[in-house]
Amino acid sequence: MDDEATCSPLNPFAVREADRGDATAIGEIHAAAWMAGFAHLLDHDYLTAAADRRRGMWTELIGDRRMRRSTVLVAVPEADGQPVAFAHIGPAGVWNDGKELSTDLGEIYGFYAHPSVWGSGVSTMLMSHAWISLAGQAFAKVCLWTLEGACRARRFYGKSGFRETGNARDHDFGGGRQLREVEYGSSLVAVDKERHGAG
Repeated sequence: MDDEATCSPLNPFAVREADRGDATAIGEIHAAAWMAGFAHLLDHDYLTAAADRRRGMWTELIGDRRMRRSTVLVAVPEADGQPVAFAHIGPAGVWNDGKELSTDLGEIYGFYAHPSVWGSGVSTMLMSHAWISLAGQAFAKVCLWTLEGACRARRFYGKSGFRETGNARDHDFGGGRQLREVEYGSSLVAVDKERHGAG
């Protein structure tokens, strides 16, 4: 896909690849989305600390060697150009050290929008660009994991074309906090055909 999508009056956001200068904004999006989206799943003190960690981790994370094998897309409003949502994508297996990277399966490692733009349509637009980017990297399928209790996120993924795969796992958040994650997946074949003008 192109590095940047053109804004329009009906779609006042652009999508581009993130750079180091976006790290602070990405961290703020990540933290705010956690505070708003997971308040019913994690106690306040833990959630506040977890959000603070996410607020500060992206400056270091963007320089991580594994990031060279993945991409962070950001959605930015036409008005000021500061990211309001991000999608972290790439081959399945990047964040599992020692695991062979998939050449067929892409993964959305993280997908978050700032609560101030929830319902604006920016997440739908960003997801579309994430799918196009993954299809352009020759992945035939895409997967993601989300918390079982994250109802808003799960509704969004369902509306975006994902379906539950039936796979689930427990994620240890520390301090005895274990939450169930469920996997969603979708085919990218139709997206790739559309990119190449196939019927």
